[in-house]
Amino acid sequence: MENYSLLMGAAAVMKMAVKMAAVSMEKPSGALPRLAACGERDSCPQILARDGGGSGRFRVPWLIRIETDDTSSGEVEEVVMPSTTLDLATSKSVDKAATLAKPSAETQEPITSSSAAPMVLGEGYDLSCLLTFDPESIEPAASKASEESGPSATHGQLQHLKALLSSSIETLVEDTEEVKSILEDIQPHLPVTLQRIGLRHAQLPLKADIADKCQRLNEKKVALDAKTDTSVNTDELETLQKELEDLEERVRVIKQLIQDKEALIAHSHEEAEGLKAELKTDLAEIRA
Repeated sequence: MENYSLLMGAAAVMKMAVKMAAVSMEKPSGALPRLAACGERDSCPQILARDGGGSGRFRVPWLIRIETDDTSSGEVEEVVMPSTTLDLATSKSVDKAATLAKPSAETQEPITSSSAAPMVLGEGYDLSCLLTFDPESIEPAASKASEESGPSATHGQLQHLKALLSSSIETLVEDTEEVKSILEDIQPHLPVTLQRIGLRHAQLPLKADIADKCQRLNEKKVALDAKTDTSVNTDELETLQKELEDLEERVRVIKQLIQDKEALIAHSHEEAEGLKAELKTDLAEIRA
């Protein structure tokens, strides 16, 4: 509403200036009018009411005065525009629209061209002193629409990023600055969880610690596998058992040979004893 009132006031002043210029061109000669904007801090006698809040602001009714130099008539035409609160802390330029605060609810009325009195302006008069403010310099009031513009802008950037990533690989490799710029712009709008994940990915000491722990775990796994792997020992055990069986078979054969030899020796001793007995008998017969 404040911006609307300011813009309507500027439009009314412009219309009045055009009317005055037209009238001045028709006026042949005589006293030239003098136009004064009673909105200046030092020259306007109507800057009397200070804001009750003690904020250093003054209420200034914008009064446009047209005074003619004709002493015979001495007429003064005045056009009063809605009062506005000015912040006089910025003493350098009170005509800036950025210093205008919210107008009073009691005096806030829309300005129309019909409410302005006809004014007379001399030829070649400069109206820049009345129209020095720039409506575009007025910062818009914070609203829900401006707060919701952030997600919509982010959505548009995401769509643009999607379009860029859908292009060819050669194009992305040659020009990555645009993708990088979009990612940097949307980073503040990411959820806290995603930002935390990004920060953790950027922590090099944490990465090094995790890599070291993984390496030690792999070494322990290799040692455990070596301890639990008995295939080599099992093969060696089977080889030894086979050799033992071979040796046992050989021992059995040798024992059998020994028994056979012992039996043969015993039979030989028996035959020798028989022969000895026969020999003794034969010798006894011979001696007899």
